[in-house]
Amino acid sequence: MAKIWIKVIRNHRIVGNEVVELDDRDVIQAALAEKLREMDLPSPIWLQKHFGEMERFYLTSFGADDFIEPVRFDKIDISLIDDGNETRRNKDPRNEF
Repeated sequence: MAKIWIKVIRNHRIVGNEVVELDDRDVIQAALAEKLREMDLPSPIWLQKHFGEMERFYLTSFGADDFIEPVRFDKIDISLIDDGNETRRNKDPRNEF
């Protein structure tokens, strides 16, 4: 089972964080929106950049420009935490040995 770690950052400090358990990796966007609603924060707009970062690095950030309404924080960091059953390998072909 995977988890996502949501960190709300203001002035280079974590002002709020939550860990959400996921049943499936494909529901990250829905789980994030639900947890942010519980934290009384707006949902960000997911761009192709965010999907690519989650796929390649298991981490993405949403700045103030990624929200429609004004926000009281600098950014939100989302990290994917695996349970350890799946090995992570960088997909860069230069790393093939």
